[in-house]
Amino acid sequence: MQCTTRVVKYVSVLLLLCFSLSAAEEDVWKNAKLLVLNDVWEKVNSSYYDETFGGNDWKAIGEAYRKRLPEIGNLVDLRKLIREMLNELGDSHFAILQGQFTNLSKKERFSGALGDVGIELTLIENELYVFRLDENGAGRSVGLREGMRIKKLGKQSFKKLRNAALDYGLPRHLEAANLLAIAESQLSLIEGEKIRIKAGYGSWPSKSYLIEALPYEGKRSAKIGHMSAMPVEFESKQLRDGIAYIRFNLWLPVLMNEIRPYLTELSLNADGLIIDIRGNRGGLGMMAAGVAGLLVEEKFSMGTMALRSGHMNFIAYPQKNAFLGPVAVLIDDNTLSTSEIFAAALQENGRVRVFGTTSSGATLPSQFMELVNGDVMQVPLADFVTAGGTRIEGIGVLPDQEVGLSPKKLINGTDTVIEAARLWLLEKLANK
Repeated sequence: MQCTTRVVKYVSVLLLLCFSLSAAEEDVWKNAKLLVLNDVWEKVNSSYYDETFGGNDWKAIGEAYRKRLPEIGNLVDLRKLIREMLNELGDSHFAILQGQFTNLSKKERFSGALGDVGIELTLIENELYVFRLDENGAGRSVGLREGMRIKKLGKQSFKKLRNAALDYGLPRHLEAANLLAIAESQLSLIEGEKIRIKAGYGSWPSKSYLIEALPYEGKRSAKIGHMSAMPVEFESKQLRDGIAYIRFNLWLPVLMNEIRPYLTELSLNADGLIIDIRGNRGGLGMMAAGVAGLLVEEKFSMGTMALRSGHMNFIAYPQKNAFLGPVAVLIDDNTLSTSEIFAAALQENGRVRVFGTTSSGATLPSQFMELVNGDVMQVPLADFVTAGGTRIEGIGVLPDQEVGLSPKKLINGTDTVIEAARLWLLEKLANK
């Protein structure tokens, strides 16, 4: 097969799956991969929040990885090498994203309508389970149920997915969230596309379920910079005994249109509130202060974002008709970034009680930058510490009451984390 080249911005890069290269093409590829790696190194060198690079010699790291470039034969391996170089710094919010996956919407990428399987996954004791199912979704319609253990997603066994996650070489505190992201990516389908899922109850024999993606009928965020438009979710409901519950999947402005009116009217309908940010992987950092302001009667500092030069304070300002009843916040190891800032700040302030399992510990504010080959790089630009001086990166938010999910109880319709929070709220209200 003859190799082909194409020009992307200033760099000509070889298409994948080429078996042999001419001498001229060898020179193009040699120069291209050096330019890309140097571009990454320079952006980190000038933008990364920590001028000491965590005690690492960033110059020496760059030299070491340049020496490995001759062994790199395609873009996939080049991205992997660059990720490995970035992982030397041990922080979250470093990423290399393939250009076409950030510049185009999911609909444009697949040349088809966005599909929806109505399935959300979770990790329980290092195994993959069905967490939530849409009531009328494709997953529930074929027989999947909450609490089922997932053995296979499409052609990928859970073991292969776990190995793929470990292959990223991320710091240990990011492994669970990365594994879940890789697993959930298998469920990103277009309308009409099918996936076969192997799942079952506990030690019982697993069954195979063929699922066809339905049209996605939910909301999507606006495209922000290099961040594609994404499906967004907001759920609210009344639990028993005057307890309200809300859940949202991202911190993006489009959801504020639902969060704000709900919270400002909540005092008329409920005495206590559960905010579920399990699986919420972040978004715009300052939105955390906006939502916090809907829960307090006095302004308070949520923490400080420390950049290379200077800092920025996160201040929550009380807003009209804020909900002032008791609040429980739910987190897990797939709670990241802005969600962790929100939970940690309100926990430290004493405004909320946190339930669940320790969050991921990925709280660094970041920026997306375009590379010379059209890929996009995410770089952490600041560190975050709470008003009390606690650094969450690499540690996570520790729940006030640690409680995990039970597959057996999920099967029976009971979310043990929600139930623990509900019982605490009832006790709090009874002693009011």
